[in-house]
Amino acid sequence: MTDAAKRWQRALNGYSYQVDLTQFADKDQFSGWFNCILGTGNRDETIGFEDRFRGDAERHIEVWYEVVFWKLYGTKVWRDRHTCKLISDLGDRGTTAADLWRAGSNFIQCPSKKSFRSFQRLLWPQSQVIAIAATFPAFLAPDRFPMVDTRVAKWVAANMDQPNSANAGESQLERPVFPNNKATVLTFSDWPFVESWIRWCRMMATKLGEATGVAWRARDVEMAVFHAWGGKGEAHPVISLPPL
Repeated sequence: MTDAAKRWQRALNGYSYQVDLTQFADKDQFSGWFNCILGTGNRDETIGFEDRFRGDAERHIEVWYEVVFWKLYGTKVWRDRHTCKLISDLGDRGTTAADLWRAGSNFIQCPSKKSFRSFQRLLWPQSQVIAIAATFPAFLAPDRFPMVDTRVAKWVAANMDQPNSANAGESQLERPVFPNNKATVLTFSDWPFVESWIRWCRMMATKLGEATGVAWRARDVEMAVFHAWGGKGEAHPVISLPPL
């Protein structure tokens, strides 16, 4: 295995996103749900959480609520407020798990800005924010879809030139509008970046699978980048991820 491949593998192995769903303020209203604790939040534990979601997502809307809280867990000020509001809004609109499953599956089968907007509109009809909604395709089809958020967008903005040069003639990363404007979140104005990120993660998953001898998913590429860039207050990039 090359040094570059080893560094990518170490980044994936170092992934950690610890979440305690029992911290949800309204968990007592959902018996049997919000009882999962990702104590290490490593890749294997997170895959178990993804698998659990897929197993219940078509019939139980509660797992959709759980994923929203999981995604927002690091933002203590907002995680309860936004999750509770989504629960209330979906209830008021009569949106079911089957509705979300169909719309999410349609995007998976025919990915486009239009099909993603149709899915995202079921969750937040008036919002242009895309990161939380983009979590669900990554849970539904992690082999093909990475998550996308401001953390990976910052990594791309800071590091895209080297992999683009190394992979000339292959999938190229587009520069996100965020964080080069005053926006604090990813919106539909960043859609060209999102599409390029999906294509690039798929390409890298193939390359990394060949380089490491271990199957990589598009979601795994994103996990490695997520870990490499580091969290708030950390120097960036924490781990250099060289092109293959």
